[in-house]
This record gives sequence, structure tokens and C-alpha cells, in this order.
Amino acid sequence: MDPLAHNTNSTSMYDWYWDEDGNGVYSGLNENLSPYGYYYRNCTDYVAWRLVDSGVKASKVSGLGNANTWDDNAPGRGVTVNSSPTVGSVAISNAGSFGHVAYVTAVGGGNITVAEYNHAGTGVYGTRTGLPTTLGFSHFAHFEALGSGDSSHGSDGTITDGEFVKTTDTQNLYVMAGGSPMYVSNLTAVNWTDRYEEVKQADVDKMPMYPRDGTVLHGYRTDHVYVVAGGFAFRVMSLDNIPYRLWIDVDGGTIGSETRPLPADGTVIRDWPSKRLYTVVGGAALWVHDPATIGYTGHTDIDGWGITHQLLPYPANGAVFRVGDRVHVMAGGAPMQVNNMERIPPPSVWPLPFVDPWAVTFLMPQYPADGTVIRDYIHGSMYVVVGGWPSAIMHPEQLPYQGWVELDGWSIENQLRPFPMDGRFVVGKPSGRVYKIQNQTAVYVSSMSQVTSTPIAIDDWSLDNQLL
Repeated sequence: MDPLAHNTNSTSMYDWYWDEDGNGVYSGLNENLSPYGYYYRNCTDYVAWRLVDSGVKASKVSGLGNANTWDDNAPGRGVTVNSSPTVGSVAISNAGSFGHVAYVTAVGGGNITVAEYNHAGTGVYGTRTGLPTTLGFSHFAHFEALGSGDSSHGSDGTITDGEFVKTTDTQNLYVMAGGSPMYVSNLTAVNWTDRYEEVKQADVDKMPMYPRDGTVLHGYRTDHVYVVAGGFAFRVMSLDNIPYRLWIDVDGGTIGSETRPLPADGTVIRDWPSKRLYTVVGGAALWVHDPATIGYTGHTDIDGWGITHQLLPYPANGAVFRVGDRVHVMAGGAPMQVNNMERIPPPSVWPLPFVDPWAVTFLMPQYPADGTVIRDYIHGSMYVVVGGWPSAIMHPEQLPYQGWVELDGWSIENQLRPFPMDGRFVVGKPSGRVYKIQNQTAVYVSSMSQVTSTPIAIDDWSLDNQLL
């Protein structure tokens, strides 16, 4: 069975109705007509869908009429019609009241193989192989330019999605996806068509680095499907969980290196099944309770599996964002307020993304996680957080921590606790003395059998001068 044909397996992409009202189910005869102007499961609609899926502009294939008029109407749109079949061309029969069209998938030894719908009037998918005349086809419409090295271009001169690009100076091969060139490691990793556009590597380097939002990528060999949002490839576990119908075959082995490791800050996504809206900050998806709080202008629909399995639970350390007119920096999973922008390093993302205050209040912890190292950006003072309390670090070389989060000193003084929360264990370095915080007092632990959680390493100076 053709993986692009409608069926019940996970690679189905050609559906049998247009979900016009967006309710996810078939709602009546008004949804039988496809966006291309043909009725679903007719031969014309399936061929139009295959052509668009291969990169042909929808405007070029829409509204060509019954199958027996395609050979007359297609030339008016710059399409070559002749008697020579090629892979990717449209086989046309003028027999009967309506005629018939099919998509040519193979040519060899005088025979052709076609993929088609509704050949016998039953509305089902099938393939046939044989001589063109035996199969009843007399004309072939070539919606793509013919010949090796040729390619289809958009009206603005850009190379269309699904087309291949080969660099003449570096001999690299790419396939266009969402306006971006995605590297191809070898020909067996993609649906190679032997047609490509020759360009210089410098031209490729000037193209967009990542596919546009909403681009659906299909690993040709891996059979994994992804939706791009904010330059990141969100995995699709079920095609029922996204609203998109068309994908682009790419080298599945290079998707990770050709997309971002995490979505760009400010990317707005929607879990298609639940219709929940999220904004991405620091690699985490934060639920949007009120779209007005983030300056909402649009979103990309994804499979919610990617939110829970590919993204971080909280924004990464150092992520900067706005909540209304306030600015926060993430440290150990907690939002630390910025009282003066000059008291933190210049943010790497500008303008700052907005976060719904509901997410900050209900989804984030009040204090950074134990063991988070923070630093007053202006004065250089360093601390390690223990139970919401900043333990001063006077000798960082004695502690096992690497790296820190630069904060506005105001937040260290005003947002953190004056003493650690009860129940925490600390171990002084380098002495190795262990204490338990109990009733705002550091109680010495004489036996490790009394320790019920991993002690947080702190500077002996802090132990002697701040706790005891």
C-alpha cells in the first residue's frame, strides 16, 4: 500500500474529507470538496494532492476540471503535456464521460506504474503497471521542469519545498523544506528524483537556517514525522494529533542537526488535541491561561507529546522574560525578579518574550532548587541556594559546583529566605561536617545513618558565620 494513500496506519496523510469547521470529525457533504476544488477520493483530487505534496504550487493544480480536460487546461498554466511518461508526471485518459488521471511512480522497460484513486468508480486506492496504452493513458502532464539539474521555482524565484539543491563548489546536497535547505547525507536517505537546482554554497548559506513554522517533516527512512515550530522539530506520534495534511520527505538522520536543539524563545505553540496554548521560554512550554497577556498573534499546532517528552520542565537557568511590566530571570526553576535591567547581563533574546502571570504563580516554584549557584551581577557575590536561603560562597574552589546564574542583587536580598527551610541537610566544605536544619537551627549530625536526603555542600565560612 502506498504510504501516502489514505489508510489506518500511522503514515496516512491523504484523508477523505476537509475538516472545514475544525471539529476533528466529518460534518457533512460540505466537507467533501477538497481545498483544490475536487471531490475527495476522486482521481483528480488524489493526483492534485500528490503533486502539491511533491512541491508543486497548489494554484497550478487546482480547478483543472474533470480528468478528461486536464490535457487541455494544464498547458495554460505552463505545464508541458506530451506522450512521454516520467516519474512524477500525470497520466491522462480521455475515455468515458469524465476521463481518468493517475500519478506516475515508476517508468522502465516501456511500462509505467501509476498510483490512483477511483479507477473502477469505487473510491479506493490502487496501483497498476503496464504499457501506457494498455492502461488507457494517451497523454502525460509534466508539472515540474524536465531534465537533471532542473527545478521548480516559486513566483519570487525561490526554490519550492521538496526540491533538491546541489552545490557546485562543495558538492553538498540539500532538500528544501519550509524555505530552508536541509542537508542530505546520502541519496538513499531521501526520495531522490534525479532533479536538482545547482547553486553555490554561499547561496545556500544565505537561505533561512530553519524551516518555517508549521512545516511537516517526514524522515524518509526513519518514517518519523515532525512539525517545526520556532526552528525546533516537534515529534508527531499520531497524525490524528496534528491538523496538517502535507509533509516533506527529508533525511531523517539529519533532522536533529538541521533544526534547533530547543524552540526559540517566544515561540507560541498549541497542543492540537487539547487546544491548550503555550509559550516557549528557555526550552520549556509555559501554559497560557489568557492569550492577551503574551501579546498573542498566532501559534503553531503540534502533537502535545513533544511538550512533555522533548522540552524542559522549567525554563533553563538564565532565561529572561517579561510578566506584564516586570522582568524575571530563571534560576533553578524559579523566576527571580529584576529590579534594574542594568543589574543583569544583556539578554540574548530581544524583545523579551512574555509569559502569562498565571504560569509564574501556579506552575513555578517560589525558590530556586537546592544546589543552584547564583551570583550578584554587579557586586560579584556568590551563593548556593539551600531551602530557599542564599548560603554565601567565599571559597568556590572548595565546592563541587560549576557555573552560576547572574541575578539582580535585589532579588537575592528580597526574594530568598533569611534561613533555610527545615529538614534540609548541609555539609560544610572542606571540613565535611553535616548539619540538619531544624526549627531555624543547624543541628549537628553525628552519624550518617541520621541523614535522610543528600546534604547540600556549602562553604565552611557560611556554616560558621551564617548558620552557627
